[in-house]
Amino acid sequence: MKYIIVLLAVLLTGCEAKYRYECQNPDNQGLPQCQPESCGPSKTCFNDLNGITPWQDFSEKQIEDMCSSVDSNFE
Repeated sequence: MKYIIVLLAVLLTGCEAKYRYECQNPDNQGLPQCQPESCGPSKTCFNDLNGITPWQDFSEKQIEDMCSSVDSNFE
């Protein structure tokens, strides 16, 4: 039991939020390399990686549509 706790402690100390691509991080949207003309050809822009624009506002209808499509996948 003691070894399991030590193992979990060691494994969890390495956990931190990281982004695979620099432009995937919403905080980096102002950087020149995260502008569509730079990251567009390689498809590493925020929109390409996450499927939405940063801080996109969704209407109630869009939210309902997204939720119903997810729900239908689990039926």
